This record gives sequence, structure tokens and C-alpha cells, in this order.
Amino acid sequence: AKALAQASVHLGSSGTEITLDQLIALREEIIRRNDIQWLAEHGIADNRIPLLPGGLAILIATMQCLKIGSIGYRDVALREGVLYEMLDQMRHPDIRVRSRQSLQSRYNVDAAHAERVATTVVELAANMPAGWFDSDPDHAAITLEAAHLHEAGLQISANGLQKHSAYVLDNSDLPGYNQDSQRLLAAFVRQHRKRIRSEDFPALRGLATKQYLRLLVLLRLAVILNITRWPVDPECIALRADTSSGHLHLNADPDWLQQQVLLKADLEREARYLHEHGIYLRLND
Repeated sequence: AKALAQASVHLGSSGTEITLDQLIALREEIIRRNDIQWLAEHGIADNRIPLLPGGLAILIATMQCLKIGSIGYRDVALREGVLYEMLDQMRHPDIRVRSRQSLQSRYNVDAAHAERVATTVVELAANMPAGWFDSDPDHAAITLEAAHLHEAGLQISANGLQKHSAYVLDNSDLPGYNQDSQRLLAAFVRQHRKRIRSEDFPALRGLATKQYLRLLVLLRLAVILNITRWPVDPECIALRADTSSGHLHLNADPDWLQQQVLLKADLEREARYLHEHGIYLRLND
């Protein structure tokens, strides 16, 4: 489209609006000259010139069939995900599921483990008080997708996994996500382990830092609880919040926890990380 807009300027086009008559005139000019290299004089890149006649023929046929007199050219494009969102019949989580499955397949993500982490996120959230999380269900949905994709960068390197996974998500074409939701997805994954970095908090409309952290805590705890890559018995663990103090209490079955020495150490370290951001996590108190 850009090349056609440039080529039609010498026929009277403004460069932003192209008429069918101008396209037909351009076709006749190419036929008359029996050559297309002259198009380079109008700023068309050498690698685009051989493609222009085919595109011109398709555009003329399309406009004639649809009885379109003129079209506008813009130097921006709609991403596939935006087109999906414009269609009511496509407003379904299945779009994001397909995006997730595509990435999991491409980067050999352990989908069974990722599903266990996502399940633990749901189980931890189940006992939280009403109003603890913000009212936008999409934020919670993105948290779950982050659980499914937090190991997307594992093939790159286990060292700095969270950074590699976030890079993959930041730079992938993800149908079903707009710019803000994709940025939030990557932000959750970037902070799913290690020390929480305030400079990496996402600046998003409609999501306060406090709410972001509350959702992030669910993801981080779910990742820790599944560190052995074995299913977590929901009867062994429960998270609750004190609405008056804002403190979190993680209650674990004492016998079960006694057998999980490394896990207990990870949870204690996590409590220290969270405390740096004003979140108090208490274990079995």
C-alpha cells in the first residue's frame, strides 16, 4: 500500500487518498512504458518495485468488485489481536489460550507444570476477602496467563529466567492482547521470582501499584509452592489476608511443611522480599 501511494503521487494523488482512476492510470503507465524501474524515481525501495504490479492488480480488482471509488493510506497497521477484539464473536478467552499454546509449543514450555502453577494461583486467591483485588477481571485473567507462560524463556537460559521470559512476551505477536495487557503480562512474568524491582512496575491505566503487587504475590507464591514440580495438595496450604492490617498469613500443614525444608526457606526469603514493599507475609502464625 505504501509503494502504491508513493507511485500514485505523480498522477495527482495526495499520497493519503488514492482513487480507482489513479490506480488504473498507474497500471496503464506501467503497460505503456513496459518497464517498472522508473518507479524508483518516486522513492519506492528497490526491493518493493518487483512486488508493485501484483499488488496493483489485486487492489484494482478489489476496488472494482466492491465498488470502492477511493481508499485512504495510513502508515500504521492494525495488529491481528486488535482485529480479533473488534469482532464480537472473537471476544473470547480462547484467543489468548491459542496465543499461550502457540508460545508454549514454540519454546517447549512444560505445560503441565504451568497448569499446576495457575491452579495454585486460583486456590490461593479463593480465601482472600472480597474487595482485596481490583474489580477488573482481566487483570486476574492476565495473572493466570502469566502463570502459564512464566517459563517461556527457560530455553534461552535458566539463569535470569524471569528476564528472558519477559523479553519473549514483550516481543511476541500475541493475538488477544492490546498494548497495555501485553505489557502487564510481561511485567508479571518479569517479577515472578527474585527480588521485586520497583523500577519495573508497569505504568498502566486502571491498575494501581498496590493492586499489581497483590496479584503478583499470588503468582510468586504459586511458583514457589510448585518448585518441586509435583502437585500441591490444596488441603496443605491456604492463604488469607487480614483486612484491618493488610497482613498476609500463609498457613501450611505443619507435618507437610516439616518435610519441605528448602520450600520453607524459600517462603521465608519471599517474606523478606515482600516486606521491602510493605507487604507482610507470616508463615504459620
